[in-house]
Amino acid sequence: MAVLFGSVLMAGPKLAAVGSSGSLYRYFKSVLFCSDSRSVPAAMSQESPEWIFVEESSIAASLELLKCVRDKLPACRVVFVSEQPGVDSAVGLMRAGAEGYDRGPLDAAELEQLVSSLATKHMSLRRSGLFFHEHCPAEVPFVGRSPGIAQVLETIRIIADSRCNPILITGATGTGKELAALAVHQWRSGGGRF
Repeated sequence: MAVLFGSVLMAGPKLAAVGSSGSLYRYFKSVLFCSDSRSVPAAMSQESPEWIFVEESSIAASLELLKCVRDKLPACRVVFVSEQPGVDSAVGLMRAGAEGYDRGPLDAAELEQLVSSLATKHMSLRRSGLFFHEHCPAEVPFVGRSPGIAQVLETIRIIADSRCNPILITGATGTGKELAALAVHQWRSGGGRF
């Protein structure tokens, strides 16, 4: 299996312990670690992970962390692992945009199985074409297949091909400015650090 994703951030001592086994490198180009969920914002300022796995401490702290991640890295997928899972926590975090919620602690095999299932789900959605426009770079989760999205992607492609530098992308919060920048980056450089 080829590496599917850029980087993953493992937040929490137990996730760091099992994540350091090396099996995650089958899915991610780099695996980063931080001591707990409070360290995630600082770690995100060093590198922009595509995935974050977090040991849930409390629902309030987890929701706050999820909001912080969504504000800084809208395309980042966040998975929570809880030693005391609850339905209310799971529903609240999933509704707030978490990619997953699982019972912990996880051993190395369980973590790899979780990552594998999430990767399979992500890739099957990508291949199905149900949500993603066919002209969008595979690394950019730009959701939509409408003529409006096609026009937006065409405009982004024209800008990426123009070699204008720098590019100023403006818009209201949540409109996809970071995804547009990521698409320009992918089309210009073919990948690499964003």
